[in-house]
This record gives sequence, C-alpha cells and structure tokens, in this order.
Amino acid sequence: MSSQQMTNDGLEIQVTNEQTGTHRDITGNPEEIPEPVIKNGVVYPGHYSKEEKRLLRKLDRTILPLICSMYFIKWLDQSNINNAYNSGIKEELNLKGIEYNLFSTFYNIGYLVIEIPCMLLISRPKYARWVLPICETLWSIITFIQCRNNSAPMIYGMRFLMGLFETPAATGSLYVLSSWYRSDEVFKRAGVWYVSSNIGAMFGGYMQAAAHAGLDGKGGMAGWRWVFIIDGIISLPIAIAGFFLYPGVPTSPRVWWLSEDDQKLAQARMQDDAMRKSKKISKKMLKRVFRKWHLYIAVCTYVCFQLTTWVAGQMIVWVKSTGQYSVEMINILPTGVQALAIVVGITVPSFVMSVP
Repeated sequence: MSSQQMTNDGLEIQVTNEQTGTHRDITGNPEEIPEPVIKNGVVYPGHYSKEEKRLLRKLDRTILPLICSMYFIKWLDQSNINNAYNSGIKEELNLKGIEYNLFSTFYNIGYLVIEIPCMLLISRPKYARWVLPICETLWSIITFIQCRNNSAPMIYGMRFLMGLFETPAATGSLYVLSSWYRSDEVFKRAGVWYVSSNIGAMFGGYMQAAAHAGLDGKGGMAGWRWVFIIDGIISLPIAIAGFFLYPGVPTSPRVWWLSEDDQKLAQARMQDDAMRKSKKISKKMLKRVFRKWHLYIAVCTYVCFQLTTWVAGQMIVWVKSTGQYSVEMINILPTGVQALAIVVGITVPSFVMSVP
C-alpha cells in the first residue's frame, strides 16, 4: 500500500510504504530546487528524487518509443491509400468520380463509430494494457489484405475497418502519456510523439516512390500492392511488441519492466498531479463536462486543424494533375510539408518550456 503525506507548508510530497514505513520525496522543497537536468533533450528536474528520475527514464525509454512507433505506423498505413491512388491503383481498378473521396469518408465513419467506446475501454485499468496492441495487430492484418484490393467497394470496406482499428492510436496515446507523466512533463513528450505521424506520412511517400521504381511488376504485382505488404511487415512486429511492453495506466496490473516501487511511485505522482481513478459516468459528470467552454474551443480548434491537414494531404493529387512529374516525384514532392511540420513540432514544445 502507498499513501501521500504533505507538510504543513504544503511543499513536500512523499510516497510512504505503510508496511515498511519507508518513504521518498516526490517533488521536494521548491525553495531548494537546483537547476533542471537536461539529458537527451528531455528535462529531468533537478529537485526530483533519484527514484523519480529513474522512473521517468524508464518511461522515456519504453512508453515513449512504443507509442511513437505506433503513431508512426498508424500514419504510414493510413496515408498509403493516397500514395497508391496516385501510383497506379486509379488506373488499374478504373476508379472514377468521387470514389477517391469516399475512401476517407468510410475511414472516418469507422473512426466515429468506435472512438468513444474504445476510449472508455482504455480508461479501465483491467483492459487498458490490451486495447492498443489488439487494435494494432488487427489493423496490421488489414494492411496486408489491402494488397489484394480489386474494386472500389472492397477498398471502402478495408478503409472502414482501418478506421475502426486505428481509432485508439491518437487519443489512446495521449491518454497514456497523460496517465504516466505529470502535466508539466507531458508537453515535451507529446511534441515528440506527434511528429512521429509526420515521419510516418513522409516515409510513406518515399517508400511508395521506391516501390514503384524497384518493385513494380515483381511477382506479377504493381508497385502500389507491394507497399501494403511492406507496411504490414513494418507494422506487425511493433503491434506484437505492444503485448509485452505496453503498461496500460498506472493502476493496471503491473507490467514486467516496472518494479512494484515504480508502480506505486507512478500512482502517487498522478495523485499529486490531481489525477483521480476513473468512475462511472453520471449525469453530474456529463453536466460538468458539457458546461465548460474549454470543450467547445478544443473541438472547434481541432476541426479547423483537421480541415487544413486534409487539404495539405491532397497536394499529391494536385501534383499528379499537372502531368509534369513522374510517379516517383509525385510521391516525393509533398513530403516537404511533412518535413516542415517535423521541425515545427519539435521546436514549439521547446519554446513552451522556456516561455510562460
């Protein structure tokens, strides 16, 4: 069992083991805080105890690479249909009219259907460890199957299933980050996590160009079909690794790479950061959520963000329509947008660290 104690001046937080009576400081005394320790571009505040710094490094070496890899393959697998459309699938399957637009429509329908139920599952400690790895595995399998796409209706079905299974990749990742990192620690990690999506989309463009140049016609398959196979080969091992490494939330059953003390410390840190255990949804809770203006500002902001992101994603269609570029260049030119996004995504959180 663990508990928290606070001194009368409210400055010192401790984790106490009720069986042994031992304790460790969580945050220490702000009046005695030394300069932060910066290692590998991530801040480990100097006033943290050795145990807390060790826990943070464990999280940075395991959770962060895991969810970044997951978000990378999510965008790699999501963007491959756009690259394929402009690399031969349109002509091979005789796609016409608004069929290309419907690829995104069916994907988003699947996303909308499962978003809330999936997040409710992730918030439950008993299931939190398994939701993301299972979904990753399923969408990796769907990615393999897409190499056999032979009609627009089949693509609609595959895109719907991709939307279903990729749903927890974004919101689930953020939930995990905010469950293990304090509010003053999470934004730097969130910046690193987010640019993995741009890396995935960027890598997808180069991979499609390489597949068209080197694999088109190999094994009797077009280059765009090979891309789905390669994507699946990249995605499946990452999904399987999630079953062994993904920790769920701090109150989930302990994963092997965390000690009991690590888990107790993680729970105490989140309690200190005003995080509470999930409870049943009630009318009172719903009123509290929907009466706050923050929700509506966040929704409007994200809708605007998605509108601009979608338009930028269609640059590849415009490049092809000019008729001036090879298939390889059609896939490579739009990656410049992703490269700029990577630079901004890494730089902005660094400013947040130094500018209030």
